[in-house]
Amino acid sequence: MLEYQTSAGAAVLDQDQYYIQEEWHGWEDTLHLSLPIGHPQRADLAERLSLTDRESGQSYRITGIDEGKASADITAQLDLDELQADMLLDYDSGSGSPAVLIAAVLPPGWSVDDHSGITARRTLHLTAATPLDVIEQCTSTFDGLAVRFDTHLRRVHLYLPAGAQTSGVYFTDELNLTERPQFKGKAGDDFYTRLYARGKDGMTFSQLNGGLPYVDCHDYTDQVICRYWQDERYTDPESLLQAASEKVNAAGVPARSYECAVADLARIDPARYAYLSVQMYQVVTLVDRASKRRMDHRVARYRHWPHAPAKNIVTLSTVPGTVTGKLSAAYDAVTDTAGLTSFSQRQQAAVSAATSQITGNRGGYVVLHSSTGGKEPDEILIMDTPDIATAANVWRWNKAGLGYSGTGYNGPYSTAITQDGHIVADFVATGTLDAAQVNVVNLVASRLTSTSGSYSYDVWAAVSKLMDGDDLRVRIYTTGTEASQGLVQVFSGTHPMSGAQDESSRYSWLSPYSIGVGEDQSGAYTGTVYAGTVRAEQALYTDEVRIRDGSAQILSVADGKRTGHFERLAIDGNAAQDVRWVYSATLGGYVLTTDHTLN
Repeated sequence: MLEYQTSAGAAVLDQDQYYIQEEWHGWEDTLHLSLPIGHPQRADLAERLSLTDRESGQSYRITGIDEGKASADITAQLDLDELQADMLLDYDSGSGSPAVLIAAVLPPGWSVDDHSGITARRTLHLTAATPLDVIEQCTSTFDGLAVRFDTHLRRVHLYLPAGAQTSGVYFTDELNLTERPQFKGKAGDDFYTRLYARGKDGMTFSQLNGGLPYVDCHDYTDQVICRYWQDERYTDPESLLQAASEKVNAAGVPARSYECAVADLARIDPARYAYLSVQMYQVVTLVDRASKRRMDHRVARYRHWPHAPAKNIVTLSTVPGTVTGKLSAAYDAVTDTAGLTSFSQRQQAAVSAATSQITGNRGGYVVLHSSTGGKEPDEILIMDTPDIATAANVWRWNKAGLGYSGTGYNGPYSTAITQDGHIVADFVATGTLDAAQVNVVNLVASRLTSTSGSYSYDVWAAVSKLMDGDDLRVRIYTTGTEASQGLVQVFSGTHPMSGAQDESSRYSWLSPYSIGVGEDQSGAYTGTVYAGTVRAEQALYTDEVRIRDGSAQILSVADGKRTGHFERLAIDGNAAQDVRWVYSATLGGYVLTTDHTLN
């Protein structure tokens, strides 16, 4: 059952047909229910209302209401507001394991239960972060770490799913599968079988790996497909070898997922089937009698109905953190195990590759040459042969610039620095680019920030923000719900990222299904909507309708309910008139008029 708070106290929602969907990242867990139009408790349910599932004790905040012709579909996200009530500016964690780092930022009353066994120590540096941001960053920084939350006991549970063994739970159509599993498979750009890896200062694990600087996974194919990964966080060859092995083992088999309709026998008949209880991250054996195969896959998503356990859906996946066949941000980037697109690692990889080319070079000819045929040389050439006529690879340096050609002395020079300050290159890796103007045809960036005085524009992780100092003015993003929706928000007054708006601030929003205007901190709407025409497919609920100059008024709602009649009707500002619906033969229909003898 679901419970929520009203002004009169706790109330139980008269609807037990809802499901809870657990995701790989615990902060994405959601609750979904549907109420028929006219349900007596529908008016109680509004955005940000807290719903508590009595069976688990977990609390969820309503994040979306989609009201259609027959029902209202309601989505609520796991209530982690307590973990977002504090902002850590210029956060520097110091070195620690994930359990230590997370425990240090949790609010009073919260604790960590560490089931992961991760003892590796890392340091986090964040410009600004809430405790929840720190937790999310830990799952990116510590390879394979997964997190779940208990909002009732106020605990954060840490897991390392990659280390789990087969649980003994199995799915088969002879027992608990209610439908044939839906299969998805992919072996695209994320598929590789050999990974070259380096740690800090070019460290490798060759001495621990038979002299080989790479690890292989040929469980699926003998074909060699290479990738390169460098991570400056690794200073220990053994840890680097372990991490590289986990990566190539995940990438060296096709990414497969199975969506299984499963009757929860452990809940239906616990005396007989308690051993078949399903949990996130378990390794479950799927028995496919049609293909005569047994497959061990991990639970990556779990949709369960507390009061209809025969309707449960379990999604199994071969790849940690994903149900779509695409590697998750915490696991796929061979250039960055932090899960974020780390420029420093890409830059270091580029520097290492350039260093290897230059320091490993042998041979070549340096020639002092006169471009005019005179006696005095006016340029330096470095070539693969001593003769300009036969040289293909040429570095040419004169007073006009420095350039490289792979097609001989006369160019073209596709890599060059010229005396007018121009640089021509296919790839540039640099820590900081300071420019008065940048003209770009296509821009692909992990984060884009522009500032002017107290105003700033920031785009990061598909969230676009316009700021006035610390206060939001406009934000555009996706809601991240099961059926992701776009959302546009406009703010006034003091409304910082923490959400702690002041009494005078207002908040308006636009989603694909609804518009909210002028919401204050109490949740009341005080705004005005101007429109030439307003069309409503089902109903238009309002206490008052005025034309712009305020000269006309219609009251169509009393005590929060539609009355079916007008309480007051004024014409041209005069006193209330005796107005009736009268049939007009001339017009061929009923009209609202004070002329009761209308023909």
